[in-house]
Amino acid sequence: MVKFSVNKSLVSSYLKKKFYLMFLWVFMFLFGKQELFSQATINPEFASEYQAICDTVEKYFYRSDIIEKTFIQEREKYHSRLSEVKTQEAFSQLVNDLLAELNTSHTNYYTRNDLEYYHLAGIFYSLPWIKALFPGEDSIAYPSLGMLTQKINQKIFVIGVLEDGPGEKAGLKKGDEILGFREFAWGNMDTLKKWTDQTVHLRIRRTKKGRVQEIPIIPRMVNPQQEFLRAVQNSVSVIEKERIKIGYIHLWSYAGTIFQDELKAAISWGSLKDADVLIWDLRDGWGGASPEYLNVFNNQIPQLSFTDREGNTRYFDSQWRKPVVMLINQGSRSGKELLAYGFKKYEIGPIVGETTAGAVVAGRLFVMPSGNLLYLAVNNAMVDGEVLEGKGVSPTISVPMRIPYLEGKDIQLEKAIETAVKLRP
Repeated sequence: MVKFSVNKSLVSSYLKKKFYLMFLWVFMFLFGKQELFSQATINPEFASEYQAICDTVEKYFYRSDIIEKTFIQEREKYHSRLSEVKTQEAFSQLVNDLLAELNTSHTNYYTRNDLEYYHLAGIFYSLPWIKALFPGEDSIAYPSLGMLTQKINQKIFVIGVLEDGPGEKAGLKKGDEILGFREFAWGNMDTLKKWTDQTVHLRIRRTKKGRVQEIPIIPRMVNPQQEFLRAVQNSVSVIEKERIKIGYIHLWSYAGTIFQDELKAAISWGSLKDADVLIWDLRDGWGGASPEYLNVFNNQIPQLSFTDREGNTRYFDSQWRKPVVMLINQGSRSGKELLAYGFKKYEIGPIVGETTAGAVVAGRLFVMPSGNLLYLAVNNAMVDGEVLEGKGVSPTISVPMRIPYLEGKDIQLEKAIETAVKLRP
């Protein structure tokens, strides 16, 4: 038998070296290579989108001092969290958290699962790069429930029900808590689009401790601008109280001259022509109004009359020369705040409600590589030399109103009606 002799010292030295190399490899993998490992797990589409968003903000955001002092550092901090992001929803949340560090209105990131994506695309649809997002379509259309919502304390609530929309027809009310659909998850526009013109069941809670209700509702494909215009038209009404005719119109949006034209038509020859007092509701929705729209209350504009050969006289007046009450709240933003500012400064009438949003800068819409939208503040704005951004316009008659579980009650409108009665001509 052949005998082998073993040098125990050589074996021991070999094992020690092997152990040391293995330990070194593990250490480098877990620690020295950690950053590279994290980078490798970042979704490349999210990385590209994040880069484009940040570059756009740095190039166009209206305050270079904030970019230098805050944004560049915050950009790196939030980038380190990208490896944790696995879904579009999580990515959107991360980006909007980053944008919130700018502490400025008109600055947000929207995807095709956001109502605002379609609303803003409708407002800016004349731009070629916005039209390109909807190839083969004559106009924008999206699946609508005819309501506006807001997240409050991590819950979703109805803040507005558009007149003649699916929500109003289904019986939804301001203040309802939205719990989702029976048929599919809440917030998925692609799925909702497949259910247009079909009945789905929206789960809501109307009171804080109330039972969960299921409301049948039929989504419909609509153009966002036309949806708001139809809501404005259908909001027009005359409320009779104490022998006073109170005209009412809700300007859900002012993003386009079509909405001011609707107001003029209603007071010049429409159903509000013979009202004694007007309630001008600028709560919620979108801004976009021009300050010159206040001219509708300018009594210095001449009145026209036409008389035919038989002596019949017709009057045409493009102005509202009778008392008017303005309604505002925290959802009155941008151009609507310009109107509220002038309305208050020149004492056109009482203002009922809550201080406006304080969202008065100029925003621009950018298309990101994914086709999602970045709405970004690109210009500061001052009104008569005064900054309204972050400040807003306060009412002359304060009526705070908490949205959750209102059951459709509108104490601000009730106060406006009460105020209008006292203004009887």
